[in-house]
Amino acid sequence: AINALHILKDQRAVTPLPEFSAMAALDEREQVTNALGSIGAVEAIPYLKNILDNIYTDTSIPTGKIGHVLNDALDALALIDDPSAVEIVKAAKYHINENVRRHARRALQKRATNTSTDNPLV
Repeated sequence: AINALHILKDQRAVTPLPEFSAMAALDEREQVTNALGSIGAVEAIPYLKNILDNIYTDTSIPTGKIGHVLNDALDALALIDDPSAVEIVKAAKYHINENVRRHARRALQKRATNTSTDNPLV
């Protein structure tokens, strides 16, 4: 079902996805995050920001998976064409944790590669 939402990119999917994610296994949560990024709805921003804010205190994320979760959340934010989403990723470049900074730089580079040069949000 998550893959179908990811492919369809239906904005109406944004509301139930974070709620589903809270009860889902880690791999399903990663799929939800990817789907939210591809849908690109600004309604997903608080959910994605919450992931970043709690990445190191969320005990449901195994230590070995933190990098994947960071990548997914930052990539999803970078895909949303909204200044506030892009600003969250840019701010993460100055995070106290080097891992967060590295993933933020990578997400912004990926965004720059995937968007046109005339996009003011890049």
